[in-house]
Amino acid sequence: MSQITQAILGVLQSHGICTDILNQSTLSGGCINDAFKLSTDTGDVFVKTSSGVNARAMFEGEIESLNAILVTVPGFAPKPLCLGALPNGGAFIVTTYKRLSTSYSSSTQKLFAQKLSELHSKESPNGKFGFPVMTTCGPTEQDNTWEDTWADFYKRRRLRPILEKCLQNNPGDNELRRLGEIVIDKVVDFLMKDIEVKPVLVHGDLWSGNWSVDSDANEPIIYDPSSCYGHNEYELSILTMFGSPGSEFFREYHKHHPRQEPYFEQRQDGMYPLVFGHSTARLTSTKGGQYSYGGGCGGLEGGIRGFRGVSYSYIQSDVPLSINFEPKKKSILNPMISNQKRKRNKRRARLNLTQRVTTKERKHKGSLQERDEIRALKNEAIFYELQCQIIQVKSRELQRILHEQDEEILRKEKEVRDLRSIERMLIKFLEETENQPADIQQTLPNNLKIAAAPSAFRDNIYRIYVLCAALLSFLLVRVVSHGSIVVNRV
Repeated sequence: MSQITQAILGVLQSHGICTDILNQSTLSGGCINDAFKLSTDTGDVFVKTSSGVNARAMFEGEIESLNAILVTVPGFAPKPLCLGALPNGGAFIVTTYKRLSTSYSSSTQKLFAQKLSELHSKESPNGKFGFPVMTTCGPTEQDNTWEDTWADFYKRRRLRPILEKCLQNNPGDNELRRLGEIVIDKVVDFLMKDIEVKPVLVHGDLWSGNWSVDSDANEPIIYDPSSCYGHNEYELSILTMFGSPGSEFFREYHKHHPRQEPYFEQRQDGMYPLVFGHSTARLTSTKGGQYSYGGGCGGLEGGIRGFRGVSYSYIQSDVPLSINFEPKKKSILNPMISNQKRKRNKRRARLNLTQRVTTKERKHKGSLQERDEIRALKNEAIFYELQCQIIQVKSRELQRILHEQDEEILRKEKEVRDLRSIERMLIKFLEETENQPADIQQTLPNNLKIAAAPSAFRDNIYRIYVLCAALLSFLLVRVVSHGSIVVNRV
């Protein structure tokens, strides 16, 4: 057992979760963490480890997020069990183990929409935007200090830290700073006006790799959260970025949370993807100048592209801006393509290939492991069944042999009883004929008769002859009978 496994076992024992680890199976833990399933004497648990400097804070934020989700929608996320430190300075988190499935049926997507809408109905306890603890989106720390408005929270706690990190790597890039300030100071306020935003509980990183179906309960489940109390549309943006749920999901979801207009599409395709990954937007000035930007939190390069990927033709920072997030022109080869399909294809084209491969490998690896486990259990069951049948056949054979031997013993015992009866009859006969040698002589065959002699010697000869003949016959028969019994029993 490795030092890491021993450290995890010690924490599990201290929390009374188990007393021993029976097996360990490696799983996919994403880009920055390692994950595996531990089979213990009390059941399976899921363990995720990280060696990063902020590993403990990251997992503390995840535990707080999971608990908030479970209180609001029971069973919608794995249950956190414990948190501990690793010998190398990292940390680990232990949750309940869930067998995941990729069967996203129409009914499953509708149920997913219902549960997510229920989660998005939970408002913050203080009426503000934020979260009690810091969380992380990937390796990026997220400050969740409470703010009175969503626009302030999104600008100060999400966009501003990304811009500052980009500028740390490019300290002399004044143009990047100017463009970022335009987005933060003007674009966000413009797109958030005329709508009412309530601080509701969101997962915070709900891309396609962070939700699935619990195979045992056959219900959707979400995991790896970095929650906060924010705008529910903030969740939908990343949910549609790396592979989107079907139309059944959105029809059901918008029954509970209708689209907020104006600028719903612009916020989804332009403003919120700045934090998560990629966006394409067009900002048009009142004088006709325009620029586009795209960005993300998938690393500093994504943030730089977000704030700096612009067309500088007509940019003037002192000109008031009106924002028009225009879609790209329809393809000449396929002018009939629908707006929804075009957006879906555009998002798929931007999908990070590494993340897609990692997700597929994790799901495929999980299904192969489950199939191998089921096959091994079936083979073991067949082996035990054959062993039971062999034991039953041997048992029946032994019972038959014992029955035959018991019958033979009973037969021999009957013969012995008969011989003893004859013995008693001979003794009685000798006793009755002790004083009648003449009568005994008459009963003997002619060739055995002895001439009459009046003396006592003749009488004794007759008695001795009869007694010896009877005893010899009895002993011979008895020895033969007992020898047969002993041989058969052995």
